[in-house]
Order: sequence, then C-alpha cells, then structure tokens
Amino acid sequence: MEARRLKYLLDNIKKLDFDEQEELNNWYQSFDKKPDDTHLMALRKNPIPTQDRIYKKILTEIKGRAKARKMWSYGIAASVACILSIGVFLLINKQYNKPQINEVAAGMGEQKYLKLEDGTEIWLNAQSKIMFPIAFSDTEREVSLSGEAYFKVEKDSTKPFRVVTDNLTTSVLGTEFNVNAYKNQDFVSVALVEGSVRLRAGDMVSLLGPGQKGSLKKETSSFNIEQFDVTDEMGWMRGELIFNGVSLGEIAKRLKRSFGIEIEFAKKGYATYEFTGKFKDEELSIILTAIARAHELKFRTVGDQKIEFYK
Repeated sequence: MEARRLKYLLDNIKKLDFDEQEELNNWYQSFDKKPDDTHLMALRKNPIPTQDRIYKKILTEIKGRAKARKMWSYGIAASVACILSIGVFLLINKQYNKPQINEVAAGMGEQKYLKLEDGTEIWLNAQSKIMFPIAFSDTEREVSLSGEAYFKVEKDSTKPFRVVTDNLTTSVLGTEFNVNAYKNQDFVSVALVEGSVRLRAGDMVSLLGPGQKGSLKKETSSFNIEQFDVTDEMGWMRGELIFNGVSLGEIAKRLKRSFGIEIEFAKKGYATYEFTGKFKDEELSIILTAIARAHELKFRTVGDQKIEFYK
C-alpha cells in the first residue's frame, strides 16, 4: 500500500466506510509478507484496535536487534498494546451495545401493519416509513416516523414509548393515537383516541387528552389544540379519502400518495380553493371530476402521470 494511502486510512480511521475498513484489515493481514518497519512506524503514530496480531508482529520485528534499539522498541510496543487494549474494548462495547434497527415502509397506495416485540401495534399509511430497534432498551421504547401511522401502544409504566418525527416528539406510556408527519406538508399533527400523550417541539411541551388533536405549523412553530372527529381522522385506515375544507394543494399531495399522480394548477390561486368530500374505493377520475365541478374547473392529462386543473 502506498504511504500516502496508508496515512489517509490511519488518520481517518473513525470515519472509514465498510470498503475502506476492509482495505485496512487486508493491509494488517499482509504483515507477514512485509518484513520492513513501515507497519511498525505507522502503528507508533496511529494505534489501531487489532491488539493480538499487531502486538505479536511488533515483538517479531524487534527480536534480534541491538539491545538499545530493543529496549526502546519494547517500550513503544507496550504503549501501543496498552492503547490498543482500550481501543478494542471501546470498539467492541460500542458495536455490541448499538441497537440493531429495523425499517418498514409502505409504498404508494398501500398500507402496512406491524407488531413490535413489546406488543405495540402500528398501522402505516401510504408512502410512510418507520424505524425501530429489534429489541427496546430497559428504560425506553423509541421509534422514528416519516409519514402517517396509527399507534396502539402496549402499556408499560417503566418504559415510556416515544414517536420521533423531524419536528415533534410524542411520549406515552400506553395509549392509542394517530401521527401525521409527512415531510412534504407544512404541519405535523397528533390525534389522541385513548389515554394521554405529551408533545414536545423544542421548548414547547403540551399534553393532550382523548379526543384532542395537536397541530404544529412547521414554518411558524405555532401550536394549536382542537377537538377532532375520530371517524374522519382515521378514515385512511378504512381506505377512505376524507376532505373537510382542505385546500386543493393539500388534496394534490394526498392523491399523489394514493394514486402516484402529479397534480398541477394552471393558476397558482386554484391551489388555495377548498373542497369537502368523502370517497371510498373510488376511481381517480371520479374524485377529480367532483373536485372540478365544485369550483367550475376542468382537468386534463398533460404528461405521463400528470394532471392539470384549468378553466
């Protein structure tokens, strides 16, 4: 290995990707083929956690040399071995204590159900993703969500359950609630069905009771609590599309998640028009027709998987 490449790997050992780690490991395994002092000099400057093999190599390299050189080299070897011992312990401890993470995602127009090891049940809406450890720690249960999901959390008073999104963290002990946290919308909301939850966004902390919905505006960080209709809020779990005074711009995002189509507006102002309606297992054309008629609009196909509203 070239000296410049070796120096780079050693100087950046904590940042190496998998392939670079393999390259460095292969270099270590080549010790027996390279009797010069290159490896020893590098190790003196950048000790690496491969204790037994490297330490034995150091002893082999210095055996039979002048006594003064030998005493000095043994001192270096002992120092390297000591540092390597600490490195090996920290590395192994970090690797074995780092939880293994699972990831489950629901694609366009689909929903998924999963049950965690603690008994908690989760329903994922379309184009949503959740990440969670294979086994929770002894002190907490934490998952990360992007998109929308309904949680039925198994009660455990000793281990709080947390749902982390980009803007809001929801903490519970055992309850049922819905989290809506798609990245392409301007709000995050939590709707509580049973029990109680604590919401945290930066310095803001709020408690919700059954039947309450907390919404956080991403741009202004303003927070609002209101009552909600459980039937409408959870309509997506029954395959329903429910719009109550929703802007056409927001409806366009929901239809994209359900049908995979892009919706454009000939004039930006059309996106602010609001629409109220409920659909279950309806074809896209029926939904688009209802929206267009409500505002005396028309729609047309303008490209592959793209619809435009116009007048």
